[in-house]
Amino acid sequence: MNVGREWHCCGQIRGKHSSPAISVVAIGGLVVDTDGDFAITDKVEFLKLDTGTEILGSWSLGPKLPEKLARASSATTGSQQSIFVAGGQVDLDEREFSDRIYSLKCYGDAVYCHWTTESAKLIRKKAQCVAMVIPAALGFEGDAPGKCVFLQLHCNLQTFCSHSFKETRRVDRCLRS
Repeated sequence: MNVGREWHCCGQIRGKHSSPAISVVAIGGLVVDTDGDFAITDKVEFLKLDTGTEILGSWSLGPKLPEKLARASSATTGSQQSIFVAGGQVDLDEREFSDRIYSLKCYGDAVYCHWTTESAKLIRKKAQCVAMVIPAALGFEGDAPGKCVFLQLHCNLQTFCSHSFKETRRVDRCLRS
């Protein structure tokens, strides 16, 4: 990677549904700044692969996250055309967390990518959760199949809260072309 990091989230994305090439995406995280201190970053990097095994080139910078995030959760849609990023830590000193959900969408073999801030938000501000995309086709929460997807987060953070919890947020935008 161009920027070494920890506490980042990852996903994989392809620009076109029919393309065999995918990109591994490293998103945000904790970096060491020029003063040698830890800092949260908004940097995003891509590593292009052919059919998933052979590396095609080196890490390249992508569009920055809308905010600096570490310990965020990420989930890739089944078509690998969007990556959702939810929650995360926004401040190291104050231990402040985010309730926002972002989606990354790419076009043309992951050459042109952009972030969207979703209108749905998490019920609680949180970090370091497990995230997964659940297609509406599974009949989740009574919605018509294929019209939306749900992003589910499961947290069990003894460090940050006294109990575990699960939350599901409906995200309508992710399946639009």
